[in-house]
Amino acid sequence: MAGPPRPITPRLDGGTLIDAGVIEAGAYSALSPGDSIGFGAAGGTAELLPGARLLGAIAGWHQGDYLLLPTIAATSEVFTPGSGGHAGTLTLYGSTGQVVDTLHLTGALTTGSFMLFPLGPGGTEVAFGS
Repeated sequence: MAGPPRPITPRLDGGTLIDAGVIEAGAYSALSPGDSIGFGAAGGTAELLPGARLLGAIAGWHQGDYLLLPTIAATSEVFTPGSGGHAGTLTLYGSTGQVVDTLHLTGALTTGSFMLFPLGPGGTEVAFGS
């Protein structure tokens, strides 16, 4: 008799390419500072489930890509471009101005590269801006 199904733990060694699909990283995900997510063709979605932390950079952010953050309630954002080959930082702020999360992204991005939308109770959807 088989036991209950075990949760799938994605291991992102050297990066994961999202090409018109969805990747979910949950509380049991083994993410390390060298890991990254790379969006390929437009239409990729990355969802960070409760307990997950993405410590690496996100690359290839463009029209049609989405980040789903179901436990991060952000109402505003500021993107600080990186320099010297380093990723830029997307800082997400809550309704009272407190920092609720930071993400690192590579590429020629600006604060206008991101739009925030409510995602269920207490979550945020980050979409590509203009």
